[in-house]
Amino acid sequence: MKKYFLFLILSLFTSLAKAQIQSVVLQNYFNDFQKAQLTLQALHEGKKYAEEEQLLLTYIKKLEELSLSEKEQKDYKNLIRGVKASMNYNLACVRALQNKKKEAIVALEKAVVLGYDDYRNVKTDKDLVNIRKEKKFVVLLQKLKAFDKLTLLQQSGAYQKEQRDTLPPFTYQSATDPSLVQVRNYFKLDSVVGTGDELSKIFKLLHFVHDNIAHDGGNYALCEFDAIDIYNYHKTTKKGVNCRHLAITLNEMYLAMGIPSR
Repeated sequence: MKKYFLFLILSLFTSLAKAQIQSVVLQNYFNDFQKAQLTLQALHEGKKYAEEEQLLLTYIKKLEELSLSEKEQKDYKNLIRGVKASMNYNLACVRALQNKKKEAIVALEKAVVLGYDDYRNVKTDKDLVNIRKEKKFVVLLQKLKAFDKLTLLQQSGAYQKEQRDTLPPFTYQSATDPSLVQVRNYFKLDSVVGTGDELSKIFKLLHFVHDNIAHDGGNYALCEFDAIDIYNYHKTTKKGVNCRHLAITLNEMYLAMGIPSR
C-alpha cells in the first residue's frame, strides 16, 4: 500500500481522535502531529527515508513522554495504543526501505503488540519487500493471519441448517443455470475477476458494476430485470439506473461466478 495512503488514514484517525478528546495535552500533540504528517509524506515521496525515520521517532517519543493524568491515561489508553501501532508500522516500512532489517522487524513486532492486525496490508505492502524472507517476519505474518477477516470467515462453522418450519428450504441459483452461464460469458467475468481469492473477486465484480453502469436513484429503467438488459439499457440510453437495478446486476454476476448471493 502506498505510504501517502497510510498517512491519510492516520491523519483521519487523529482528526477523529481530536474531536472526541477533552485532554488539552493530547489535543496539542495531535495538532502538532497533523502538521508534521505533511512533512512525513513529502519526505517519503522524496525517498528521504532516513529523515522520515528520525521524524517518526521524534513523534513516537513525544507521545510516550506526554504528561497525562491517571484518568487521561485510562480514558485514552486504546486511542494512544492505536496511534502508536500505526506509527510503529510506518517506522517498520521506512526502515525496511533503508534495508535496516533487524530494526524494521523490531518496529513491526511492536506495532503488532500494540494492536496492528492488518494481515493483508502487511502481506502485500511493497515497502516491506526487503524483510519478507526474514524468519521473524514470516512468524509475525502467520500470527496476523489469525485476525484476517477472510480467513475467519473461511474457518467459521456452517450455518445452522436444521429445518425449523414448513417453508421450502432456500437454495442459491446454480452457476450452471443457463441464464447465469449467459451472464458469465456475456460480460467475460472470468477475465474481470482474475485469479485472486474470493474476497478479491467480490470486490472486482463490485467495482466492475460501479464502473460500467451509471447510477441515478431517480430513474426507474424500463427494461427487463436482469443483468444483461440493465447493462444494455444504460449503454443505449446513456441513462443511469437506480440502486435496485444495480443490486440485481451485481447479484447475478456473483451467482454466475459461484458466489452465494441474494
